[in-house]
Amino acid sequence: MNVQPPIDDPSRPGATQAGRPISMVEYYEAQDFNPVLIRVEDPGVWRDHQAKRRNLYERHLGIPLPLLRDRRVLEFGCNSGENALVLAGHGARLTFVEPHAQVAPRLQQLFRAFGQGAAIQAFHHADLGSFQTAERFDLVIAEGFLSTLPDRNAMLGKLISLVQPGGFGVISYNDRLGGLLEMLKRAVLFRAYALEGIADIQSGRALDIARDCFEADFLELKASRSFEAWWRDTMVAPVYTEAELWSLPEILTLLEAGGAEVQGTSPAWSDWEHYRWYKDVPDPQSASMRLREDWQRNLVYFLTGLRPATLERIPSQAVLEEAAGLVGALSRLGTSLSPAAPPPVQAEGLLAHLASDPSRAVQEFAAELGSLLEALGSAGTPALLARYRDSHRLRALWGTAYHYLCFRVPPA
Repeated sequence: MNVQPPIDDPSRPGATQAGRPISMVEYYEAQDFNPVLIRVEDPGVWRDHQAKRRNLYERHLGIPLPLLRDRRVLEFGCNSGENALVLAGHGARLTFVEPHAQVAPRLQQLFRAFGQGAAIQAFHHADLGSFQTAERFDLVIAEGFLSTLPDRNAMLGKLISLVQPGGFGVISYNDRLGGLLEMLKRAVLFRAYALEGIADIQSGRALDIARDCFEADFLELKASRSFEAWWRDTMVAPVYTEAELWSLPEILTLLEAGGAEVQGTSPAWSDWEHYRWYKDVPDPQSASMRLREDWQRNLVYFLTGLRPATLERIPSQAVLEEAAGLVGALSRLGTSLSPAAPPPVQAEGLLAHLASDPSRAVQEFAAELGSLLEALGSAGTPALLARYRDSHRLRALWGTAYHYLCFRVPPA
């Protein structure tokens, strides 16, 4: 009899199972929680969902969906299948690999209800690491979890190996620099919890404090899920920490090692191919070098979500490292329920770089960020939350926390 060791309170930051940090799947199962449930049974929701997914694949990632007719698609972590339904509607032949057993009944019911049951070629109750096949696929998808895996580098290599030559892969990840504002929100929230003596971060009181801080701003977003789902999945999930953040330069190195090339990203932030004639074919090394340069130039965009006033101001390596260090410090604050004053958060070089930006909006963001960082270490609950509420420019921004990347395996 295979008995799983009990999870040590999955609500608690640093929760473990059998002496290791719990995984996303274990957290979702323990909470009986579907993080991306989309009620596509509603015709209006379904139309909106289709439009967003077509825009993602066709305009941002460079994959025209009609070309997937009769093509083999392998999706890891399909959840309850709302995204895959869009691909099925374009004739894709789908193989699913999903470790979260609780979502399987809804997936099967949805595909039957939409008349797409025949699109499912196979369903494997497994994870990326344990799944084995000799088959290669035209499109391999791993959304929403890859960057959280402790062996993510090896798992990205495995994804590349499952794509047949000429095929594509799609991944998503939590961006290291783009996650600054979400980590800041977590730090503010956990500091309030600590000062208020809230130990149960999944409680109704914990949710009420989060609503008071963030719900009005969240409702301004074009979000497909509820505020509570976002809070549970992002603000209080023990698996969302600095360790789960990734960056394009790290991923590019792995793609290069696997012989794959970037096809497209969402957000679409690089302009390296603008104004180039199609006969000017770059070699893969030049393309990767330019992508890295553009990534560095777009620091302000990643941190804030604001379009840069200029791409000529290239931040130094020291500023980039300080930005990553700040995200790490905020991540640690966003898991601590200790009422003791935390150590000061240092970010003078980054704040100076932002304060000297030609955009007034970025200058205002820098001032509010510096003020909040100071308040995290010195203010009580009312003063801290008041400081956050008064940060009008910062509150209106969400950064670019979540990224998609499409890669292509060149034909043999």
